Amino acid sequence: MLPVMSRPRSLQQRQGNGGLGSRSGCVEWNLRGRHVASLDSEELAVARRLRGFDVGDIVYFGRRRKTEAEKTLNAQKVSLDELLVAADIVIVTCALTEDTTHILDSNAFKKMKPTAIVVNTARGGCIDQNALVDALTSQRIAAAGLDVTTPEPLPILHPLFKLDNCVITPHIGSATSDCRRAMAMLAVNNMLASLTGKEMPARVNV
Repeated sequence: MLPVMSRPRSLQQRQGNGGLGSRSGCVEWNLRGRHVASLDSEELAVARRLRGFDVGDIVYFGRRRKTEAEKTLNAQKVSLDELLVAADIVIVTCALTEDTTHILDSNAFKKMKPTAIVVNTARGGCIDQNALVDALTSQRIAAAGLDVTTPEPLPILHPLFKLDNCVITPHIGSATSDCRRAMAMLAVNNMLASLTGKEMPARVNV
């Protein structure tokens, strides 16, 4: 998310053009006070981490109410349209289902602020990528950060790679040794619990 908000490619281009001589040339966005909206199937884990950046309101859209997040984060469940209109940052971490396929499409982008930023760490299919290209090119929204795409890897000549307001990473949201080890142990513990007739510690409900 931070690379998206600092737009490193844009800054690199300005530097190459001698455009970083003034402080105004470096100004992009910060997180403080930004309204965070989450399309989340779990307990707003990303939004929870953003609290340390003094973000503004946190809203979410999903199939079920997240009572714990509402208590600890003062998060509010809203409709999808309300979320899109209010959000400064839209974080997509939901499971890919029939309901969430292309949940962010051309109609969704039209409802968003022109200063809004989209971050997708869920699945590429949650976003209509052709509509995203149009939204970014026309500056209908400000920027996007994608850790997932359709397909993966995205062809090198895809239009998204040509945009300085889009940052793409190769599905590396979990790429630390500690995280991968924890993922492996979670799978093992789930399997052992299932085989012994116990409740799985990390059951996924979709």
